[in-house]
Amino acid sequence: MGANAVTSVPVYASGDVLTAANLNITNSGVPVFATTATRDAAFGGAGEKTLAEGQLIYREATPKNLQVYNGTTFVALLDVEAVSYTPTLTNVTLGNGTLNGVFQRISNYVAFGVHLAFGSTTSVSGLIGISLPFTSASGANTRTFLNAGFSDTGTNTFNGIGSISESATKIDFFAILANGTYTSIGASPTSSTVPFTWANTDEIFVSGIYRYAI
Repeated sequence: MGANAVTSVPVYASGDVLTAANLNITNSGVPVFATTATRDAAFGGAGEKTLAEGQLIYREATPKNLQVYNGTTFVALLDVEAVSYTPTLTNVTLGNGTLNGVFQRISNYVAFGVHLAFGSTTSVSGLIGISLPFTSASGANTRTFLNAGFSDTGTNTFNGIGSISESATKIDFFAILANGTYTSIGASPTSSTVPFTWANTDEIFVSGIYRYAI
């Protein structure tokens, strides 16, 4: 627990004599809590502030972030550090490959990146999918395409698109076709042979920003 962390947000009445300990609670500007549990226990008790819309807090536990209460729940306003996550793969057996993801939230948007490096026992059986760090918000105005790259190591790197799936929980990957007047992705879902036959040391990269469900 950091030097600014508290376990209660007290309410003072007219005429109260405040001690140094009382004043130290407000020295950081907003209440600081070690964990979500200590945050939730700090409001509404005897002599404590009633939790209401607009309440700001800072949480020290990973992911460290500034949060605001929206009348129903606390929502992360800003992650103050990037956080690693391990995505779930669809139609990919990782084997001895490596998979790394990282994210950081700003209000109700999340910036993230994922790197998949194939090992000698990594295999693909169909349309490649990689899970998002948070479920995407729904609705037509949240439809998002993400930048992707497919590296056929030692040969070429191909441009691709990551499309957030109908489940809103993962990205489906498509190669970009260039056999017409305009590039397209409709007929080019990734597979064990698209955009090439995957092998040891090949790579997939994806990054972007999308609106996530609160």
